Amino acid sequence: MKKFVFVLLLLAGCGSDTTQTTPDLGVDMPADTGTTEPDQGDQMDQGDDGNDLSQDLDMADDAEVDLPPALDVVAENYCELSANMFCDYYLRCGRIAADTMEECLELFDASCNAVYEPHYIAHEEAGLLRLSAEGLSQCETHLEQVACDQQVFDLDFGCDQVWDGLVEAGGDCAPGIGSFVCDAGTTCVLDTTFCGECKTVSETGGPCLGDTDLRCSPLDRCVDGICVARRLPGESCDDENPCRLGAWCNQGTCQGPQVVGVGEECNQVQRCAYNAQCVGGVCQAQVGLGESCEPGLCYSGHCDSVENTCQSLRSGAAPCTSSSQCVSGICDNGFCRTLPGVCFQ
Repeated sequence: MKKFVFVLLLLAGCGSDTTQTTPDLGVDMPADTGTTEPDQGDQMDQGDDGNDLSQDLDMADDAEVDLPPALDVVAENYCELSANMFCDYYLRCGRIAADTMEECLELFDASCNAVYEPHYIAHEEAGLLRLSAEGLSQCETHLEQVACDQQVFDLDFGCDQVWDGLVEAGGDCAPGIGSFVCDAGTTCVLDTTFCGECKTVSETGGPCLGDTDLRCSPLDRCVDGICVARRLPGESCDDENPCRLGAWCNQGTCQGPQVVGVGEECNQVQRCAYNAQCVGGVCQAQVGLGESCEPGLCYSGHCDSVENTCQSLRSGAAPCTSSSQCVSGICDNGFCRTLPGVCFQ
């Protein structure tokens, strides 16, 4: 599957030869993937000599031990399965406005479950995608090792296999998370309605466009009818050697966005860390449910314009006056659009 943002987060999306891809409008568009994944970190203190754990296990042979049940690899557990993995990466690379693992996990859990997971669940229930245990494991290993400046989006470049798309070539797809639905070897190509079709991708060095309907994966770009591998941040670039989606060619070198903290200047080049929002050119901290807020500064809900407090997003076809109130992100004629979205109805 090829795809995102943050989502975390969203945090969403957000491709590669055997993965799904970001939507193709004939221009470079990053997938919104909100988004995120699993890593246990140092969960156990083994003591000074490292023998306490083995002694505990020996004692457990003759005693009943209550262990937490393993989580099923399904969409409703995505945030819990991926939280440690992403927070390790976010903290290592300064991608989130948090100082500790505990703080990061709290922010990630609230935002991921409220903003992104409903989308994944709806797409899963519609038979459009499924969570991959192998993809989560690959992503975890990748995030432990990747250079911070080379991971432009959470769910690309080493993490583009977290979701298995189940829609074959010719099927429907959509922007953002909706682009993850295309199965291996296909990519989402959007039309002027911002809905799209899963198209078969060509390999690096293979033909694209022209007399063929083949498209390049998100890791490639069609240059003179041939799929050319995109360059990573820090690598050389020119018109014949394009940069990865989300990066750009700056005086012959690919450059990705810089992540900056609360109170720092933000723009198209300097991107605010998760749990912060660019307002008036300055990164401002976001707040949680029930807290006083300004528009756009709630990390797991919306800022109510009457009470000026963060409130939960509205699901289903709930009444709305603004798209920011809806889980789907779209308020249409006074009602929130339902998931997985109009492109799949």
